[in-house]
Amino acid sequence: MPIPAYPTARAETSTPILPTSRPVWWVTCIACVTVILFRLPATVDMMNETIAVQPTGEDLDPELLTLSVRIAAYLGVILFAVIMIVYLGFASFLERRLAPYRLQLPASQGIGLFCLLVGTLTLVPQVFALLNGSLPSGPGKYAFVLITAVSLPFLYRRHWKNNSTRQISLLFATSIGLASLVSLV
Repeated sequence: MPIPAYPTARAETSTPILPTSRPVWWVTCIACVTVILFRLPATVDMMNETIAVQPTGEDLDPELLTLSVRIAAYLGVILFAVIMIVYLGFASFLERRLAPYRLQLPASQGIGLFCLLVGTLTLVPQVFALLNGSLPSGPGKYAFVLITAVSLPFLYRRHWKNNSTRQISLLFATSIGLASLVSLV
């Protein structure tokens, strides 16, 4: 077996620049959970009111009832955090595969389209609920989701304007699909 005279060239294995930098990813996740934590007292009060209205055939211990409501609320926060991590992870996966576009932020950080979409569709309704006492519902909620899903890709237009019609259609369809998924939570 002949030995080459010169070593073969190897490609440098540098870490690729992700559309959404890790600090921005974590700040988005922590911001969403923080808003939920600020809503926790109002949520506990709403759950207590709902339980007080429900007719039961037996008397319930108020301390046990309060404990169970608080445990349920804290488990809800933990579940929400896990769902946010899954959604942001899925958004990062989609960014790497379909839309490796990045909006540059200060300090050489960046955010990709789908993480921005998940963050916007989570934070805006939760802040609305924090200020108004209840989550948006009805046609206004669905109009907000659709407008956000269709308008956010235009922030990245300079990256995809030369793509084929098929790729652009896939980008918008994915944006609308992810927005629909996020709006369920």
